[in-house]
Amino acid sequence: MSQIHILDGQKDIILDYITAPNIISDDHKKSLEDTLETYDFITFANKRYSEHLEKRNRIIIPDEDDSLIEFVIFEAHKYKDTEGYKAQVFANASYLELKKASILYPDNGFTGTASQHAGRALNDTGWQVGIAEGKGTRKLT
Repeated sequence: MSQIHILDGQKDIILDYITAPNIISDDHKKSLEDTLETYDFITFANKRYSEHLEKRNRIIIPDEDDSLIEFVIFEAHKYKDTEGYKAQVFANASYLELKKASILYPDNGFTGTASQHAGRALNDTGWQVGIAEGKGTRKLT
C-alpha cells in the first residue's frame, strides 16, 4: 500500500504518515529537460497528520520503481468544499535545494578537526554535522 511519510523539516524525524485511502489525488512530475521534479497532492485537512502539512516539512513517497523520493513542501493550502475539509500540498524534490548551495573553493589549506572540516563543507546548506569521531587536526588542501 502506498503512503506518504511526513518528516519534520529541521529534525528529519517522522511526524506522521498518510495512507493511500486518504490521498484524494496526486501528481508526480519529473522533467528530463530541466531536471525539475515536483509532487502535488490533495488529502483531508481534518486528520491527525494535517497539522504537519506545512512549508519546509518534508515528505517521502515511493516512486514508480518502489524506491523512495524526498520532497520539500513549499506551499500548502487548506480549504473546505462540498466534500469536507481538504489540504492541497505542493512540493519540490529535495535534491533541487543543492542548486542554492555555495561552492566550496579550494584554498591553501585549512587545519581543523574532522567536525570543523565537515562544518565548512556544510556551510549554508541547512545541514549540520552529526557525530564526528577523530583525534587531532588535519590540514586539507
